[in-house]
Amino acid sequence: MATAHAVLTKIVSRSGLDDQENKALIHILRRAIPNRVVATANQTVAGTTLTASTGLAIDQGFYLNGPAPLQANSKYHVKGTLYCLGVTSNGIKLDLGGGTATVTSGTQINYKILTASTVADSNVTSLTTTASATTVVTEVVIDGYLVCNGSGTLVLRFAEQANSTGVVVYAGSWLEVSEALN
Repeated sequence: MATAHAVLTKIVSRSGLDDQENKALIHILRRAIPNRVVATANQTVAGTTLTASTGLAIDQGFYLNGPAPLQANSKYHVKGTLYCLGVTSNGIKLDLGGGTATVTSGTQINYKILTASTVADSNVTSLTTTASATTVVTEVVIDGYLVCNGSGTLVLRFAEQANSTGVVVYAGSWLEVSEALN
């Protein structure tokens, strides 16, 4: 399935606009339309080793004018919601470090981990710093600001906090990235 950005790239390239007009249109579109992925199937990870999500990867050409989903020297907003379930004692741990993009100072990612009775906030400044909870997790809300210093992909990784029968991220979970205005 083609992403909205891939479709728009074709439309812009066939628009008949001159180069300067194309660049202006691309500039507007890449900020206005987030690159969103939605998991189409449940994924279970059994074990404590972080595993790349098969459905929550920003790994296709995101920009209308470049092949990498995230570009170096750019800033992004990242948002997402994971619908999940882990057995009482195994919990979940996760990060956004499964891809090839790199970030630098100024990056702030908040993971709001919801359980049956609590909400735990975990604020991190790196793609590979994990957020975790050791009880039954029902949902994780991701909201962050990325300062990229290296182009590449953005991939969610997750695992059990304690080894047991597995943690599931359900179909319908989503992740999106959009270029920040400043």
